[in-house]
Amino acid sequence: MSWRYSKDKLVPLADVVPAFLTFEPKADESLVGFIDRTFARTVFANPIAALAQAGIATNRPDFLASLDLNEGQIDALARRLGVSAALIRDRLHPDSRMLGSGVRGVDFHGQFLRLTFLERERRRVSPRALEISPYHRAIWDVRPIAFDPDTMELLLSDCPVCAKPLGRRRLCGPEKCDKCIDDRGLPSTDLRDHLQPMVPEEEWELLRNIAGLVDTDPKTRERSCLRFPEPWRSLGPGEIFHILVEMSVANEAAIGQLGPSSPSLPLKPTSLHSVGQVLAGGLDTFFDWAGTTLTRKDLPHWTVDRPVATTGFERLVKCPHISPAAKSLLSEMRSGSRVATRLRRTGAFAWLNAKNLAEEFDLDLTRAQMIVTRLKSVLKQVPDPAAAGVPTSKEAFAALLPRAVGTVSLNNAAFVLKAGVEVVTGLEEIGVLNAVPEPVSLLIEASKSFYEADVRERLASFLSAVTHERGASLFPTMEAVLKNSGLRPLPFAAAWHLAMSGDVRLLREDDEVNDWLRDVYVADEAPFVELLRAHPLTRSLRDLPPEVTTQVAAQMIDSDIVVVGQLVRNKILVPTSGARPLLFPREQIERFVAAYVSTPELKRALGISSAGRFDRQYRDLPESAFEFPNQRSRFYRRKDCAFILAAAAARAA
Repeated sequence: MSWRYSKDKLVPLADVVPAFLTFEPKADESLVGFIDRTFARTVFANPIAALAQAGIATNRPDFLASLDLNEGQIDALARRLGVSAALIRDRLHPDSRMLGSGVRGVDFHGQFLRLTFLERERRRVSPRALEISPYHRAIWDVRPIAFDPDTMELLLSDCPVCAKPLGRRRLCGPEKCDKCIDDRGLPSTDLRDHLQPMVPEEEWELLRNIAGLVDTDPKTRERSCLRFPEPWRSLGPGEIFHILVEMSVANEAAIGQLGPSSPSLPLKPTSLHSVGQVLAGGLDTFFDWAGTTLTRKDLPHWTVDRPVATTGFERLVKCPHISPAAKSLLSEMRSGSRVATRLRRTGAFAWLNAKNLAEEFDLDLTRAQMIVTRLKSVLKQVPDPAAAGVPTSKEAFAALLPRAVGTVSLNNAAFVLKAGVEVVTGLEEIGVLNAVPEPVSLLIEASKSFYEADVRERLASFLSAVTHERGASLFPTMEAVLKNSGLRPLPFAAAWHLAMSGDVRLLREDDEVNDWLRDVYVADEAPFVELLRAHPLTRSLRDLPPEVTTQVAAQMIDSDIVVVGQLVRNKILVPTSGARPLLFPREQIERFVAAYVSTPELKRALGISSAGRFDRQYRDLPESAFEFPNQRSRFYRRKDCAFILAAAAARAA
C-alpha cells in the first residue's frame, strides 16, 4: 500500500458526507483507533484514502491525533464519522510545551505529556481487553505503560503469527493484525486468540494508580494523585507520572538493564511498581532511594539528554524533562534531607534499615524494603506499638519473624484447596479459616495470607468427607446440583463448607479429586439443596448490590463471562458505564433472566448431559431469541419454552 495520497480524490471539506456505517466512540478510545474501528468493515483498507473522503490529506494517518488540524477539518472529520466535533477535538493531542522549560510534548487529554511518551507508529493491544470490548484504548499509546490497567495483561506489540510489529497502515479493526492477510486480502490473525502474561497480582493496585495518573478521565487522575502522600499531591498527575518514569529509568540503568543501544521504553511493570512504592511510602522511603540509587556514568546513553549524576536525587534535579514546579519541590526537600537523614539514623527507626535486615536475617532485599515500609507506617500511626505487638527493636523483629514462615497468599490458598478465591474468603467469613493477623502480616508480602498448614488441614477434612465408591458417577455432580438449585449467585463457599462438615453424603469415582465441582457427586440432592438454602454463606439476589460484576451476571444468566461480553458487544446487555471492571444494573440482569432461558438450563430441564449441538439433540427447539456472528451460546424466549420447563417441573415433582 502506498503512503501517498491522490489530490484528485481529496473531497472538499464542504462536500464531506457521513459514512454509511458509524459508531459512537468509547469514552477512553483513541482517535486513530476509532477511525480504524469505524472503517474496518467498509471498502476502505487504506487509511489515507479513508481520510481523503473526510477532506484530510496526510501521508501519516497514524499521526492524525497530533496533527495541526483546523476547525474546518475537525468539523468535516466529525461529519464523516457521524459524531460531534467535540468528541473529535477531545481525542486530539495538539503540540504543547512544558511551562518554564520549553520541553516539547503534547496535550494528552488535558495534561502535558512528553512527545517521546506518545506511541504513534506501533500499535499495542491487550487481547483480554479486546475480548471484552474490541476498541483501542488511548492509554495503550502511553509508551512507559506496558500493561492494560483494566485486565493487568502485558500489552502485545508484535504479531504472534508473522512476528511483525503491529501497525496502523491498514484498516482491519483493533483486534486484527494489519500484516497477516488471507488469499482474499482480508485480515487473518485475530489477536484475541493470543493471550499475554499477566502482571503479578500483588502489583495491581499500585500500578493501576500509576496508570491512572495519565488516564483520559480527570476524576481518575485526581483519585490516583491521592494514592501518593504529601508533598507529592501538590504536583499535578502528569508531573508525578514524569517523576516516576524518570526514577524507573534510573533504577533500570543502575542495575545494568539499559545500555546505549537498548530502548528505555516501555518500562517493566515491576520497575514502575518499585518506584511507585518509593513515592507512596512517604519522604523517608524517598530519601532512602534518593541517596542510594546510583546512575551509571560510563554509558553515553545517559549523557546525551541527561546530565551526569551520581545519585537518584541529583538525576531528578538535573533532568530537563522534570517540570520547574517539581524541581522546586525537590530542591526544598533536598535542603532538609540532611537533617531528616540524621534524625532517622539516630531516632527510633535506626534499626529499620532494609539492607542490614536483609543481610542479617537472610531476606530478599525487596521483601526487606516492603517490611521496613510497612513497619515505619504502622509505628507512626499506632500510639503504643509494643502493646499492639508491633516490633520496635531488632530483637523483637527477630522473635516475630519465625511466625511469618509457612504462609500462602489468598490466591495460593485457593490453589491449595483446589477451589476458587470466593471459597477461601467465605471460609474466612464464618471463621473456619483465619487470615494471618497483625503484626505478623506486616512481615508477609501478600496483602492477605493464611498459614499453609491450616489450609491443608481444611482440604484434608474436605477429602475425608467424600467417600470413594464405584458407581458414584450415576449421581449428579456438585456443579449440576448447584446450577439446578436455582440459587443465584451460585453458593460455592457454602457448598464447600457443607462438604467439609460431613453433614451430607458425597461420593467420588476416582482416587483423587482434581475438580471438586465435577469430580464430586451428591448422593442426596434434595437434602443437600435444603442445607444450602439455610447456610449463612448462601446469598440471595436480594443480598446483591444494585450493580453486579460480569462474573455474577454470568452466573445469573446461567452462562460465562465470554457470553456476557458478546451480549454487551451486541448491545443486548448494557453496563452502567464503559469503565472497567464492567458493572451491570442488577434489575437489568433479573429482567433478562425472566425473559430468556439459556441453553444449559434447557439441557438440564430435558435431562441432556452429553456435549454436542443442542439443535441436533433436541429437534423441537423454538427459534433463538438472538442471532449474531460467532455466537457462543444461544438464548430462547422463556414463554416459547414454557412447555419444556413445565414438563421438567412435573417430572421433578
